[in-house]
Amino acid sequence: MKTIKSTRITQKNRMIILIGIILLGLSTTAQAASDYLDPLFGNPNGYVTLDGFYGYSKSSVQSDGKVLVIGEGAEISGQYNLVRLMPDGSVDTGFGVNGQKTFPNNSGSVAAQAPDGKIIVVGECDLDGYIPEKGINIARLLENGTFDPTFNGGSPACRSARLSLPLLFIHDIAIQKDGKILVMATSIFVGDGIGGYSILARFNIDGSLDATFGEEGVRHAEQPLPGSSSVRWSELVLQPDQSILITGTVSNWRDPSDLPIYLVVIRLTASGQYDPSFGEKGYFIYQGPDQISRAYTITRQKSGRIIIGGEEKIGGSIRYFLMGITPNGTLDSTFGDSGVVTITGNVQSLLALPDDNLITIEYVDPNKLVVRMFDPQGETKTTFANNGQAAFDFLGSPLQLHIQPEGQILVASWLNPGSQIVMSRLNANIGPRPVFADVNFFHWANEWVERLYSSGLTSGCGSAPAIFCPDKPVTRAQMAVFLLKGIYGPAYAPPPAGDGTGFEDVETNHWAAAWIKQLAAEGITYGCGDGNFCPDTPVNRAQLAVFLLKAKYGAAYSPAPASGATFLDVTSDHWAAAWIEQLAAENITSGCGNGNFCPQLSANRAQMAIFLVKTFNLP
Repeated sequence: MKTIKSTRITQKNRMIILIGIILLGLSTTAQAASDYLDPLFGNPNGYVTLDGFYGYSKSSVQSDGKVLVIGEGAEISGQYNLVRLMPDGSVDTGFGVNGQKTFPNNSGSVAAQAPDGKIIVVGECDLDGYIPEKGINIARLLENGTFDPTFNGGSPACRSARLSLPLLFIHDIAIQKDGKILVMATSIFVGDGIGGYSILARFNIDGSLDATFGEEGVRHAEQPLPGSSSVRWSELVLQPDQSILITGTVSNWRDPSDLPIYLVVIRLTASGQYDPSFGEKGYFIYQGPDQISRAYTITRQKSGRIIIGGEEKIGGSIRYFLMGITPNGTLDSTFGDSGVVTITGNVQSLLALPDDNLITIEYVDPNKLVVRMFDPQGETKTTFANNGQAAFDFLGSPLQLHIQPEGQILVASWLNPGSQIVMSRLNANIGPRPVFADVNFFHWANEWVERLYSSGLTSGCGSAPAIFCPDKPVTRAQMAVFLLKGIYGPAYAPPPAGDGTGFEDVETNHWAAAWIKQLAAEGITYGCGDGNFCPDTPVNRAQLAVFLLKAKYGAAYSPAPASGATFLDVTSDHWAAAWIEQLAAENITSGCGNGNFCPQLSANRAQMAIFLVKTFNLP
């Protein structure tokens, strides 16, 4: 059975739940746990503590790295407190009153940052009517925590989600790129704390229900199989095209022990319709050997693979697992063992990191949680912590994982007994010591940069300590060196430039003169025009596509004509369209995000590392 889930706290049970965001450390090895605490986060020991919470609801990370934590306060029933921390773990005293904003009567239980930097807080509210009905309360805060005067006259807005049931619990929130607000909630039947159904409502930026979504603004959970069922969604995640992935569990609401109990993953289009191209009529359904399976958390890798964390019953025993699902809604047999990775703990939260590695936080027992890392295919990442896992013995259990913009990992957990929120952060040293000080273990390009280094194609951009300068653009001169070493190996050295390089702006005493001249001799470049090479000019991503493929196949290579259908920002008449599409076809690039390639954007050194490793198949 699932022991804890942050979005399943009920007023009926009044569970005493406290939050902690704990830095991950090893308590089961000889190495001190303090070695894994980030001394730059919170106090010198790497953590901060907050008092006064009675129940946990949700936490999230802003684009600037600040952390929003929201939960029920200890002093007044139904009052929720929203606290904001700075990226370093200190309380943001410029937010609300001494870092805190309060919401009475359950009116603010989840929060997220909108694209414009403002903060959306959602909770429940009471609607007038003959039959009692709960509505969805929406508030918009300015960056300093005050109500936005341009939103509903500076007050929260109570909106109907067309629900006929008097109990409503808000589970999750997501904000789409256009600022529209998705709210997942579950209605509970009176006198039955188990049954009910979930809904996903979408609101416009002004807080009004978006009638273009679902059915007049609301998508109700439908029963994917015949029978009287309770459809309970647990978590949602947005895809780059703004379609919506949701996971949850379906059972008989009048008798939860009645079989089958099965997990579902659904995909909705951006407009809230079931996506017929996903699974069967928008559903992926899994019942398991004993017809008992549940899903609790979901994430999506950049490759498009969907990963869920859940449990199933096999022969009277519970198996906890990660499951891979293809982008079209079928079990992904290339993930783990025929689509499933068995783990020892109940997954409370799951994240796909920028490099598609997976990190989980698992409940083991009331005094122990485990953090694990897996590679993109579900194999244990043995270089992480202690052979792929970090175990912690403490009075608490896990709830949520987060990643800050710089790649640091946060874990939300709750403690009982105790009356403190503990906030801590994982030190990058929980993994192997990086080759370069500025590309730590959690940097999105760490694996690629270190493979480039191991192949001998780079020694970085500085020493004492060694640094790689991952965010610096790659110049055309640097590119010449990278490409020729990729072709001929790390020991290659070109012939001297002799009496000239062939380019007016590259003298023979230029540090890369010989490399530039040889690149031209190979027919890979003709310069940048007017007899120049522009050695110090950053190379953009479109140019790089041409350079890489010519370096791989030779100067005479020409790709197939372009279709114009691979990237939104590369039409078939773009000068490098065929090269860019071929680069994608060979899985050397997946673009720059949101279906784009960003052809004019300068390539940085981290991106170049990936391109080189993939192009030349470096070990």
